[in-house]
Amino acid sequence: VPSDSEKCPTDVFITIEKAECSLSGRTLNLTITNRGLFNITATFIRVGPVDKSVKVQINPSNETLLRPLSPGRSDTYLNLKIPSAITITQTSNEVEVQPAVVINKFLVPCESAIASQTFECN
Repeated sequence: VPSDSEKCPTDVFITIEKAECSLSGRTLNLTITNRGLFNITATFIRVGPVDKSVKVQINPSNETLLRPLSPGRSDTYLNLKIPSAITITQTSNEVEVQPAVVINKFLVPCESAIASQTFECN
């Protein structure tokens, strides 16, 4: 368990470049870019209706990236499954991406660096 001393650096910054959704396949394609100064080791991806403040994670047990996302680099996630428990519509959906970094061998989620974007499903 990380101690209170492990805090996410303030220069961790991620952006969502593109979010494309298939309503019939209940899948999401997502492109993110690391615009900060640190490697991003993991991402927590959450989806839900725009009007719900709490979103559901759609990549549980699959947060850690195969290769850390270095500053300036982009990565695309294809065919992320949106569970049937999550209500999605053609217009009022939102995705959140919370980056995490490794500090002293602990994975530290960055609560102040969450990126969010609304998206449509076709």
